[in-house]
Amino acid sequence: RAPTTEGTPAYVHQLKIYEDDRVPDSLHYDFDRRDLASVRNHFHADAPGTPFRLTWFSRREGEFASGGVSLPFSGPLTLREYVGPLSGDVVHERRLSTTPGTFFPVDAALDVFTRSSDREIEWNSRPKAPGAISHPPGFQQPQQNRNIVPFPYALCAGCRQGNAFYPFMHPNSSEPNHALGRYGTPFGGDSFRLFREGVEVPQAPPFFGAVTTFQLPPEPARYRLTHAHQNVQTAWEFASSAVTADATPPGYWCVESFFFQATTPCRAEPLLFLRYDAGVDLANTVRAERSDELDVSVYRQAPTGPRIDGLRVWVSFDDGAGWEQARVRPGGRGEFEVK
Repeated sequence: RAPTTEGTPAYVHQLKIYEDDRVPDSLHYDFDRRDLASVRNHFHADAPGTPFRLTWFSRREGEFASGGVSLPFSGPLTLREYVGPLSGDVVHERRLSTTPGTFFPVDAALDVFTRSSDREIEWNSRPKAPGAISHPPGFQQPQQNRNIVPFPYALCAGCRQGNAFYPFMHPNSSEPNHALGRYGTPFGGDSFRLFREGVEVPQAPPFFGAVTTFQLPPEPARYRLTHAHQNVQTAWEFASSAVTADATPPGYWCVESFFFQATTPCRAEPLLFLRYDAGVDLANTVRAERSDELDVSVYRQAPTGPRIDGLRVWVSFDDGAGWEQARVRPGGRGEFEVK
C-alpha cells in the first residue's frame, strides 16, 4: 500500500510474485511503470459514507487455495491501483463487499493484466440487469481446473443440462467481467418463472439446495422465462428441447458438471442479455445534460445464434405512466446508442 498518515491511501500496489522450482538468493524486487498495470477504480455508492471492503485474490492454474488481502474504505471513491507482475496466466479476483458484509459481494470481478497501459474500471454502477459474466482474455476456453475460474464465475448462465434448465445468472453492469450478485438461487431476493406454451412450469427442488431448477420434457417446445428483482422486470422467449450433444460455452461449466463432474450434455439456451451504460457518476446519478443518452450492449453466452439485427427501446419519464419510443443508432457488434 501507499504510505499515508490517516484514512484511505492515495494508491495501492497489488503484487503477487512467483518463483518456480527455485528459491532465489534475494527476495528484493524492483518494478517500474513498464512492469505494472495502472488501474483507476471508480467505486460507486448510492449514499455518501458507504462502508466498503475490497478483497484481492490472485492465482494461477494449479493453485488450490489463495490467500487474500483486503482494504476497508468509504465510498463513493476513486482509488488508483498498480497491479503486477504483468502475466497472461495469472487471474486476479477482486470482491467488493459492504460492511457489515452481505450474503453476496455487491460486485466481484476476474481480470487479467498483460500490459502496462492505464485502465478505468467502474464498480457497483447502475443500472444493472440479469445476464452472464464474461471471462477475461485467456480464460475464454474450456477449463479443466475449477480453481482458476472459481464458483460462481464458472457457472453457465441460463443453461440446460439434459432435461434440467438452470436459470442461474449474474446481475451485470457496464463492466463485462463483473458480477453484482447472483440470480437464480434461493438466496438472492429475486424470482424466476417459466411458461411452456403458455402454461407455467413448476419449479423443481433447487439443485444442491442452491440453484433454481426447472425439469422439462424432452420434446421441442416454446418457453417464456420471466425474472423479477426489485423494480426490474425481464422476459425471454426461446425454443428448447432435450440436449443430445454437448455445447457448453467455452470457459464455463454447467451446474451438474461443476459440482459433481457429470457428463450429461449441456448447452446455453439462446437468451439475449443486455448491459446498460447510462454514464452515471459515482453517486449512481445522471447529469441533466446527459440524461437522454444511453449505451446498450446486446450479447449472449451461447457461442452461436442468430445475428442481432436491431434494438427497439421505449423510455418513461413519469415512473411508467407514459412511454415513448427512443431513437437507436447501431454501433456494430451488438452495441447501440440510445437517445
